[in-house]
Amino acid sequence: MRGHVVPVIDLAQRFGRKPTPLHPRTCVVIMEIDTTDGRVFLGVLVDRVNAVLDLDAEQIGPSPSIGCDQRQDFIHGMARTDAGFIILLDANRVLTVAHIESLAQEFDVERQDPEH
Repeated sequence: MRGHVVPVIDLAQRFGRKPTPLHPRTCVVIMEIDTTDGRVFLGVLVDRVNAVLDLDAEQIGPSPSIGCDQRQDFIHGMARTDAGFIILLDANRVLTVAHIESLAQEFDVERQDPEH
């Protein structure tokens, strides 16, 4: 990863919200995504990261049908932890291959354009 340029998507904007404000807890989470052209690295801008967890399959239940302000088609399920419940996003739906490939093409065009 070191020395490579990685495109970044603002997760809040992907959900149709206002851009994520930058502050000391703002993070870029690096994801490795499979596309038709191979594997690509993608950064996802988030307002904060509280923890990185390893979850067992039995900790993951179905997504809630009500009481959640996220797009239901983006939710993979709910995880039960000692600290409570966590909504799990489905990265394959949030970051669809078509969406990533269109961003990659835009990135390549911008990178090749000497005026940018």
